[in-house]
Amino acid sequence: MRFLTNLLVSLSILIFFSCSSDDNASPDFPAELPEVMAELSAQYDQMSAHLSAEVSYFAQAGVDTAEVRNRLKGLYEGTHFVTNFAYVTPSGILQIIEPEEYYGSQGADIVDQDHVIQAFFTQEPVLSDVFTAVEGYQAVVYIHPIVQDNQILGTLNALFLPEELLGDIILPVTEGRDIEIWVMESTGYILFDEDSEEIGLNLFTDPLYEDFPELLEAGELIATQEEGETTYTFFQAGTSDPITKRAYWQTFSRHGNDWKVVLVEPEN
Repeated sequence: MRFLTNLLVSLSILIFFSCSSDDNASPDFPAELPEVMAELSAQYDQMSAHLSAEVSYFAQAGVDTAEVRNRLKGLYEGTHFVTNFAYVTPSGILQIIEPEEYYGSQGADIVDQDHVIQAFFTQEPVLSDVFTAVEGYQAVVYIHPIVQDNQILGTLNALFLPEELLGDIILPVTEGRDIEIWVMESTGYILFDEDSEEIGLNLFTDPLYEDFPELLEAGELIATQEEGETTYTFFQAGTSDPITKRAYWQTFSRHGNDWKVVLVEPEN
């Protein structure tokens, strides 16, 4: 009898954990989503590694402005999606920028920018939210502090337009397929959408989305969960016709920031 009781208990435990595992299992993501995630990671991490190598060099050799400019030129020539690279002094001044077309922004004081404050305080790399750069456009910046003996010697910064990086990756994947991919910050700011007029809008605050409560609910879920699957109703891309869409998402996380990469397809 004791053997039979123990066997029933064991079977119950196995069934419980089996059901729990199924409930917590990741969705069966369409192949295009992990493909985009892998390419985004590869391109960003390559840029980050190049910048990190230059930071390590200056942390050991010290900051020589002529050498900084020379190495920033090399970084720019080796990265296709960054609009400019810059050296920021320990007092928060954009001292050196490459390429030449941005020389007019040299000397700008950016010490009060939140991401600059964070990088100097933590002495760790930071990927900013979208902000208005002194160069005059909306962008994000990756900041890598130069630290020598626990002292900040300045930072090396890479400024770029996320829609250009994301568009180059996403559009070849979605072309000719009945899917869309859009990307937002956890704040709701739309970093990329195949309807380009939506880039720069905020999902949670823009009037375009207020008549679609299912979309807003999905947006909250996407913003707070690392990955998942849901449905919502919104306009079909390029039209004014609402349709029900099934959405799958994963999170690109780097240096304290999260981008939500969302693949949608028509719901059957």
